[in-house]
Amino acid sequence: MKDLDFSLSNNKFKPIEIIEKISESNNWNYQRVLNNKINIVAQGVWHNYSLEINYSEKNDILDLYCFFDLSICIKKQLNFLKLLNIVNRENLNGTFIYFFETNILIFKKKLSEISDNDNFKRDISDTINKIIFICDRFYPAFQIVSWTNELPENAINLAFDSTMGSA
Repeated sequence: MKDLDFSLSNNKFKPIEIIEKISESNNWNYQRVLNNKINIVAQGVWHNYSLEINYSEKNDILDLYCFFDLSICIKKQLNFLKLLNIVNRENLNGTFIYFFETNILIFKKKLSEISDNDNFKRDISDTINKIIFICDRFYPAFQIVSWTNELPENAINLAFDSTMGSA
């Protein structure tokens, strides 16, 4: 990763500025929405993922949301919900939530007490990359259960048994 060192004005902790620099170094498209909010589009293996990151200075909490479109055949909704429960039970790094009315699947993660973290630049970069990895990991299972007769218990094996990436 490129060197992410840069000066912060007034020595005030500004995590969204740090995330902007990380986005630039990864060639991710991003938009600073507010002083405490940034939207990023990052390419995964299976999909382009939209991330929204919000910082609450008052609570010293960073909320990270990764969302993407996922249409589900009406007849497959029950199996999809079963898979979603399995995924959320097995994945301890955050939570997937599905909104049927908009066909949006969201992965959500919360980081607290981030201003006390001396390694925030490295840790937040690792966290964002891990979120993209997690979404990529479960994306095929979500797709298969949403459009085929595959059982959730079998589809989850795609996430845990497959190798991602290239050699």
